[in-house]
Amino acid sequence: MKLSRVLEIACSMGLIVAAGACSSSNNSNNSNSNTATKAAVAPSASVVASSAAATAPAARSGSPVSAAAQGAAPSASAAASTEKPVRGGTLTAELDSNTKNLDPLLSSLVVDRQVHYQIYESLVSIGPDLKIAPGLADSWDTSDPKTLVFKLHPGVKFQDGTDFNADAVKFNIDRILKSDTSPRKSETTSIASVDVVDPLTVKFNLKAPAAQLLATLVDRSGMM
Repeated sequence: MKLSRVLEIACSMGLIVAAGACSSSNNSNNSNSNTATKAAVAPSASVVASSAAATAPAARSGSPVSAAAQGAAPSASAAASTEKPVRGGTLTAELDSNTKNLDPLLSSLVVDRQVHYQIYESLVSIGPDLKIAPGLADSWDTSDPKTLVFKLHPGVKFQDGTDFNADAVKFNIDRILKSDTSPRKSETTSIASVDVVDPLTVKFNLKAPAAQLLATLVDRSGMM
């Protein structure tokens, strides 16, 4: 784009305020063109920044308008700092595509997981260091390569008030193992069975040592 055109657009949007930068003849001859430009170009963050930079010298020279704007900024900031967060309200979020199934047992799309993680909890999670971290299970024991014993977090309840316990874990894993069509079936082939040791202890009996199983239970196979 030619420099003259750039100046013309900048003048029409009020971004150039220096005397003589925008001639009256150019403004009058191109009023229709400038009007169209204003309608087509939405003020972006860069435009706002440029406008703020253009008025900065005026503020330093004591312009009443600029001084008022400067004085308003601290008070707005101070007001924001005294506001207390309020619980409740509505959060609107967007996804890159439509979900297909909200049941982890049947889910086959990656996008489903974005919603699943807002609804369910997994037995284990991944920490900031990318290592396996506690989730619904506080700890796990792999001293026997063919068993995986979880100690569950006490006091957890489902949304209907039902207790979360070892029976709930067994129910969810058995549901996968008994399914012939679930995508989770192939993820849990190393599990032979699940035993309830006590209300907060559950044991996975494995067909063979499975180093990947804990990581698998971070995702939909481990969601309760």
